[in-house]
Amino acid sequence: MANTKFRYNPATCRYEPARTSASQILLYSFSLLLMSAILFGCLTYLQGRFFTTQATRELRAENSALQKHYAILNSQLKALDASLAGIRETETKVESKLFSEPVARATSKKTEYRIPSGIKEAQELLLTLKNKINESRQKAEWHNYQYAVSLHLTARDKSTVSAWPTGQPVSKTHLAVASGFGLRIHPFHKGVYQHQGIDFAAPKGTPVYCTGAGKVVDTGKSNLEAGYGNYVEIDHGNGIITRYAHLHEVAVKPGQAIEKGEVIGSVGMSGGASAPHLHYEIMRDGEQVNPMLFMMDGLTSREFTRLAAQAEKRNQSLD
Repeated sequence: MANTKFRYNPATCRYEPARTSASQILLYSFSLLLMSAILFGCLTYLQGRFFTTQATRELRAENSALQKHYAILNSQLKALDASLAGIRETETKVESKLFSEPVARATSKKTEYRIPSGIKEAQELLLTLKNKINESRQKAEWHNYQYAVSLHLTARDKSTVSAWPTGQPVSKTHLAVASGFGLRIHPFHKGVYQHQGIDFAAPKGTPVYCTGAGKVVDTGKSNLEAGYGNYVEIDHGNGIITRYAHLHEVAVKPGQAIEKGEVIGSVGMSGGASAPHLHYEIMRDGEQVNPMLFMMDGLTSREFTRLAAQAEKRNQSLD
């Protein structure tokens, strides 16, 4: 028989069964739910602490594999970053040799990667690292190929490079382009024509220098007020010839071997020239090319950019 609580009722002078109030029912229900939640939490903790399910084991194994994979990829990324830093250092050295100072370039912000806290975050980070590594590897392979071609030179290659006309035909004091290569206005008949070289304006008698090692193949002198006037042509090998025209004096003879930087004559206005200047041409396999493509030795990037901008102006030439 269930235990039944009784309460004395003065109105009837009898003991009657006690009625349960709504608040007591609510308190009892809340206590029951609270105890159930506590019991469920304890059981869940005990199961996770002492009992491992198949799904949990699989998740833990996957997480462990991702952590190891992350460490490997991060190590590879650091190695590639170090390789790219070495390549950039080599680029700086090469640019310093060619332009006397490194070419200015935008600096990239270094990315920091933090250790992932969950499976999803780890997978996203691994994908990012893989893409970064692939990009870095492609850059490294391309740069390695370029430097393997350009820096690993044979003795014959070095001789060829030293003969390239990369110098300047006049000193930096007078290194100002009056008119560049391409379509220009003729100084006499004022029509548009193809100017085959670069005009450097300089006072009469200014020394003219050989821009690369080679051999003098032709010289000419003329009193006519037309054509190249007094000129010198030097063969640098591999189909490359330089021409220095409108000279005042010619200081070399055909067949003479000459080194880069030697004086071959002086600035004048012989032939069809409208003012004292040096008309400088470079021919490759019989065709005139823009001398600005070769002029880099001894110039800073800023000086080269300034000269290139002067040469681009479509103005009137001096011959």
